[in-house]
Amino acid sequence: GEAREIQIDFPCTAQTLDKAMQDIGIDGIRYTEVMRFEDYSEFAGLADAVAQVDSLDALNYAASLIAKHAPDREKYAAVMYHQRIENPDLAHFVNTAADMGAFRYEPGIYDDKAHGQKMARENGLFFENDGELTPAVMQRVAIPQSCFDHEKYVQVHINQYSGQFWEHGYIEYRTPEFERRRVFSLDNPVPEAYQVTNTPPAQRRGATQDKKPLPLAR
Repeated sequence: GEAREIQIDFPCTAQTLDKAMQDIGIDGIRYTEVMRFEDYSEFAGLADAVAQVDSLDALNYAASLIAKHAPDREKYAAVMYHQRIENPDLAHFVNTAADMGAFRYEPGIYDDKAHGQKMARENGLFFENDGELTPAVMQRVAIPQSCFDHEKYVQVHINQYSGQFWEHGYIEYRTPEFERRRVFSLDNPVPEAYQVTNTPPAQRRGATQDKKPLPLAR
């Protein structure tokens, strides 16, 4: 027969998946065999992690949790950079998204000096020749720039909060103490609300035991 393909974006609904199957002629009677042959994500490493998971229900659940916890994609990418590990699995991506609230992200801050200047202002320190100062602030005693070491000023803070610079800014923990959340595991059943296939309930788990064809080609 003729091979046909279609792209589906996750998260999706069971209705969306069913319609996609109908659009490529999968009726569950004459045509039933489907292969998932390509996975894509804008986040580095996520497509490789997805490729290791057979269950579409698990993929849909994972995508739903990432969308819920990480609406700010740039911050999520920064947090993933901060929490980077070798060969992360899908659970790592999902649980890192759930930890988004534990991080503070400063876009546009690329080095110690810029971060030190910003922190100094936030802590009430002002400097001579600072074009952002208002007339009211100018009446206060301003510190000469040459007498202040921004890098040293901020380094203790960076070390305490495990701060890191990356290509778009600066990322750190909001508090010195951090405990990861565990909201997703491939070993746990997928909640019914996120199931999009017709797989029997007993088989609706994060990783299927048998390698049966999957109802999706992407």
